[in-house]
Amino acid sequence: ALGSAVATLRRIQDQAQAVARGDLSDPLLDEPLPGPLGAVVHASVQEVVHAVRQRQELQSALTHEATHDPLTGLPNRAQALALITSALHRGRRSGQMTGLLFVDLDGFKAVNDAHGHACGDEVLRTVAGRMSAAVRPGDVVCRLGGDEFVVLVEAVPDEHDLQQLGDRLIAAVSETVDFDGQHVAVGASIGIATSRDAGTDADVLLAEADTAAYRAKRRGRGRTEMFDEALRLQLQERAELEAAIGAGLAAGEMHLHY
Repeated sequence: ALGSAVATLRRIQDQAQAVARGDLSDPLLDEPLPGPLGAVVHASVQEVVHAVRQRQELQSALTHEATHDPLTGLPNRAQALALITSALHRGRRSGQMTGLLFVDLDGFKAVNDAHGHACGDEVLRTVAGRMSAAVRPGDVVCRLGGDEFVVLVEAVPDEHDLQQLGDRLIAAVSETVDFDGQHVAVGASIGIATSRDAGTDADVLLAEADTAAYRAKRRGRGRTEMFDEALRLQLQERAELEAAIGAGLAAGEMHLHY
C-alpha cells in the first residue's frame, strides 16, 4: 500500500511538472491516477490544463486580430511594417535584395458606388485570395487599408523578376468577380521599390513603392513602374519644399494676396 501511494505521488509530481513546464501535449497528463486521491488530483490537473489552453487560444486569437485585416485575413498595415523591417534586416545580413510591390486597385470606388459596399468587400476578399495564389511561397501579401495592398518579396534575384510578378498580379486582379449574378471588374497599378543600402527602412521603402504606384496610375493605369532615381529626386524635392513651407509659415514669411 505504501509503495502504491508513493507511485501515485510520483505520477502526480510528474503531471504537475509537465503543467509547470507548459508541456500541455504530454500524454502523461491524460493518464488517470489510481485511488480517490488520484482521481481528485487528476480532475484538478485537467481543469488547469483546460484553463491554460483556453487562455493560450484567446491570446492567439487576440494577437491575430491585432495584426491582421478582419475582411481579408491578410496582415494589416502595422504588421506589414514589422514584416518589412524584419525582411530588410535579413537582407542586410545576407546581402540579398528585398522587394516591395505597392498594389493600388483601379476602379474600386466605381464598384462601391455602383454596386454597394457589400460588393466592394467581396471584390477585396477575392482580390486578396488571387494575389496570395499568384505569389511565390514565402512572399507575403498585406492589406494596408482601403484598396491598397503590398507584396513583400525577399531574396530577389533581379528587378526583372519583380516586374514579372507585378504583371502576374495585374492579370490576376483584372479578372472579373461574380457578385449576386453580376460581373464586376477592377484593375491594378503597381509600384515597385527595392532595398538598395543599409539606410533604407520600412517607411522609406513603402513610400518609394507608393510613389512608383502613383506614377503607374498617371501613365495610364494597369501597369508596373519601378522606383528610380528620377522619383527619388522628386521625393527629396517634395520633402525639402514641405520643410521650407513649414519654416516659412513659422517665420511669418507667407502673405495672402487677393
